[in-house]
Formats: sequence, structure tokens, C-alpha cells
Amino acid sequence: MYRGRFIPGDPCGDSSGESSPATRLESPSPHDRSRLALSNKSADAGEVRKKHAARIACILVSNFPLAAIVRSNPELRDRPIGLIRMPTAKRPVAGKGHAVAYQPHSELTHISAAAKAAGIQTEMTVAQARSLLPSLTVMAPSPAAERAAMDALIDAAESLSPVFEAGQPGCVWIDLGGLENLHRHAKAGAAARGANAPDAASAFEHEIAEEAAGRVNRIGLDAAVGIAASKEVAHLAARCGGLRVIPPGHEREFLDWMPLELTELGSDRIGEELELRLKRLGLRRLGDLARLDIRAVGSRFGATAVTLMRLAQGEGDATLQMRPRSEVFAESVELEYGIENLEALGFILHAMLKRLGERLQLRGLVAGDMTLSLGLADRSHDDRRIAVAAATAEVRSLLMLLNLSLASKPPPAAIETIRLTLEPRPPRPAQNDMFLPPSPAPDRLEAAIARIAAMCGPDRVGTLLPAESYRPEAVRLAEFAPPPPPKIPPPPMGERSGQKREGLPNKTNIARMAVRTIRPAEKIEVMCTRETPEFVRGANIASRVISIAGPWRYQGEWWATADEAQERSAAASSGWQGNAPATYARDYYELALADGGVYRVYRDHYTLQWFLDGVYD
Repeated sequence: MYRGRFIPGDPCGDSSGESSPATRLESPSPHDRSRLALSNKSADAGEVRKKHAARIACILVSNFPLAAIVRSNPELRDRPIGLIRMPTAKRPVAGKGHAVAYQPHSELTHISAAAKAAGIQTEMTVAQARSLLPSLTVMAPSPAAERAAMDALIDAAESLSPVFEAGQPGCVWIDLGGLENLHRHAKAGAAARGANAPDAASAFEHEIAEEAAGRVNRIGLDAAVGIAASKEVAHLAARCGGLRVIPPGHEREFLDWMPLELTELGSDRIGEELELRLKRLGLRRLGDLARLDIRAVGSRFGATAVTLMRLAQGEGDATLQMRPRSEVFAESVELEYGIENLEALGFILHAMLKRLGERLQLRGLVAGDMTLSLGLADRSHDDRRIAVAAATAEVRSLLMLLNLSLASKPPPAAIETIRLTLEPRPPRPAQNDMFLPPSPAPDRLEAAIARIAAMCGPDRVGTLLPAESYRPEAVRLAEFAPPPPPKIPPPPMGERSGQKREGLPNKTNIARMAVRTIRPAEKIEVMCTRETPEFVRGANIASRVISIAGPWRYQGEWWATADEAQERSAAASSGWQGNAPATYARDYYELALADGGVYRVYRDHYTLQWFLDGVYD
């Protein structure tokens, strides 16, 4: 006799409320009620896990060693290129420095799309490939270009999400959890696409995938993006090419048709043997493997087969292992032959600066001081540091600084390797005042300062500040920073209420005199009568004294030793106060001349000479 179980929500019985013995459903027992409650709780927990499941995006650059070389040499993008298996030793070639010495039987590991269209395949020898395409360009892998391209790929991933993990060269995973608030433009585009919540979430992931591909394209690489609930499934989705989003719970549907070749089982000896054994049994897709018993597969094929079995069932790791990395923005280039012309070197530096600028712009940073390391043909190195007076993102100003440094001190030999490093700095923010005229934009101001520094030298651009010295004209050169807006003093209490005190002048209408200091001080000739100035003659003035104030004695640094005085005098002679000795004793005067001007002059007691120190405006 059939005994049914009561399921909540299911219709039971007929409309009259009576049921026949054959279709009567018995009331659930207490044990059945507990089992139903547990099943309902597990179903609710599964729905919550499905709703809050982790979402991982994989950014994958296929054919990465070749893509890194094309990124460093954009002119090779449409040419047929092949990379040999092992970079062999370099031999000198007359007139071409050091060229790659490959052998005709060297095998190709990576080929470009143009070479593949001509019928060339990987694992062909150079002789076989040249027989099909004589114009094939054969190159060796460049570790420096791959390292720079991987750093750029990580920068692009970090600009999207703060949680990321770098995998094999050309592969980066990012966590998409909580990115809706960081990328509001993508969320708005997703809301316009999707009608309900699941469609909106899928549309948002499509927007993020397009944004990731666009940012990678900005740094000179072409990437495929896959999004899924685990790293392994996202990697397989990216290996299929293009932009692929696997919705939550649909991993099995995506993996059923996946060939075993895409899982990269043949990367080692154990995986290659396992793939061969599975194909002998007729298992060529992950869907065929997912239908087997995992215990039977594990007992016969080992732990590697169990891992592959779990991947075929849609299981994988959703935890990203973040590793701290240093904030280094560097680009390296290995040249095929030495460069002795600075003009040709400038073209290479310009391309490197553009790539570094794109990486800095993705991270919201600007360039500070630069370090240029040159590997020379005589096995020596030329390392130089170029100071940047104001951090900027303008490539032309940075290139001008590099050219000035190379022109002032050219490398002693031909250049074979170049490494350019930029120190990242945050851009200087600016906020306009409501009652003052707008100031220049920070980026334009920094670009103008960088151009001035390129023309005059970084050590001659900055802000003059008082130095820690008793000398009146002692100054130091600091980094340029616009001063804060002046604070307008509040009006007096009487004027705030609209009342004006009678008999007292309005202090706000009194013009204050300002002195325009002359640095360095100009030598002048002063004619005196009984040590009183009567006539002043100089390069720009020649007039009679009609009013005089002073003298005021200034004397200091007499306590300095002879060595300190000599050292300060040497520093002053190359700085802003070249006419002043280490110790000083002066008498200052303020003179009103017949020409209508008011001047500040002083007489040096050590040299017995007169100097024009400033003019009152």
C-alpha cells in the first residue's frame, strides 16, 4: 500500500475534503517534521549562499610572452613573429651590436596571428617556418618586457578592485564583491539594461568585464575576461576568449562541453599521463567526467583526477591570496643592438614614458623623481637620478628633463638595455575660494613648473623661504607650493554695526608700504658729509638725498669659526647671497631721494661698500 508524505503547500484531497484510502496522506510524524524543518533550513541557507556567492573575474592575456614584446614594440603588431623555445647566447654582428643567434632547428613556442594565418604552427622549427613564410621575424623571449607587462596588468586590475591576486604570467584575478559602490557608472549602465535584480547583476558584471578589457587595452595589451563563482571556472571562461559571464548556479552547464585540453592537464608529466588515460576511456569532456563516481575516480587515478573531478562539478576556490607588492612603476627595454645617438634614444624613452603615464593614470597618481638605468655595451652601467620639481603627468616635460640630463652628461658607450623608474606621487588637490578669483588648475600648474624646470634645471625652480640664519637675506629653495589664500581681517566692532567713530581715520583705507627686496644687493656709490649720505649714484638711480632715517646696526654670526666662515662663504658664493661674507656687520638707512623714490641701503663695515637692498613701493 502506498503511503504518501505531507508536503507543505501541495494540494491534497478532493474538493469535498474526503480522500479515498488509496490516495489518503497520513499526517507527518514528529521525526518527519524535524526532517522537513532541517531540509527547509538547508534550502534557505542554500538560497542565501547563492544570493551572496563570491564572484571572481579573471583577466587573461593569451600568448603573453609575445604580447609583452608587441607592447614594447608597437610596430610589430601586424607582422608575422615567432618566438624560439630557449634564448640562446648572443654573438656580435658587425654593425648591429649583439643579435639573437638562433639555430635553424630551434623550435617555435609562440606565434602571432599573422604567422598563424600563413600556416605556421607552434613546435615547428625555424627552418620549417621560414620555408612557408620567408619574412617571418624570429625573436627570443624578453624577461624584462614580460615583467613590465605583468606589472602593468596588475596596475589595471588594482584600479578596478582593491582585492586581487596575480597568477601565472598574463593572468590576474579580482574580487567583484562590493564593487557596485566603486563603479557607479557601470551600475547605472547595468540598471538600464536589466529589468529585474538577477538581470541587473548580470548586466553589471558585463559592464565590469568591458571596463576591465578597456583598461587593459589602454596599457597596450589585449585581454579576455571571464567571471564566475571560482577562480578555476573564471580562468576557463577567460580561456574561451572574449567576455564571458557565468551566472551563479550555471557552472555545470558551462563546463559540460569543455574539452580536457583547455584545463591545461598536459602542463606536467602527471597531468599528461592522466589526460591520455582518460581519453583512452573515451572521456574527452568535463561533462563526461562529472557523471562518474568521485570515489571510484580517485581510487583509480589519484589526487589530480579528484581535483579535476571537482572542477568538472563546478567546485573551485573562491578565496584570493593577496600578496603585498612594492609601489614601483618601471619599464624595461632590451635592445637588439646598441644605440649611440641620443635622438634615437629619445624615441624609445618617449614610448616608455607614455606606457608609464597610462599606468599612473589608472591608479590616479602622477610622476615624481625619475631614475634612469642604462646598460652599456662595455658591460658597465650608467645610473642617474633626475629630480622633478613639481610632480606631473605630462610626458613632454618629463622627456625634456631626461634629454637635458643625457645631453649634459652623455653615456660613455652604446646603450643596450634601458630601465626607467618613476616615483609615484598623489596629485595635489585644489579647492577654489568663493570670494577670490580662481587659481590655475593643479595639473596645468604642475605641467608649467615641469617645463620651466626642464629649461632652467630642477635646482633653480621652487619657492624661496627664509633660512635658519640670522642673516637678513639668507634664503633656501624649497619645493613649490601655492600659498594659501590670504585671510581678510574682520572689520572693527564699530564698523560691523554700521557705526563709525568720529575723529578717527578709517584703518581699512590706509595704504601700507611694501618693500621690493633686491637679490643680490646692487653696489652703489654714496657721497657723505660727516658720515651722512648726501647723494646716491648707481646703475639705475642718481639723485640727491632729501630725507634720511637711520642708521640701524645689524651684526651677527661673528661667533662662527674660520672653517665654518669659509664653508658658508663658498656656499653663499654659488647661491643667492654671493656678495655677502660669512659674518656680517652693517648699518641700514632708509633714504628718500629727489626723484620721488624711497630706498633701503646699507653700508658693509667689512668691505666699506654701499649696497642697494630694496625699494619701497
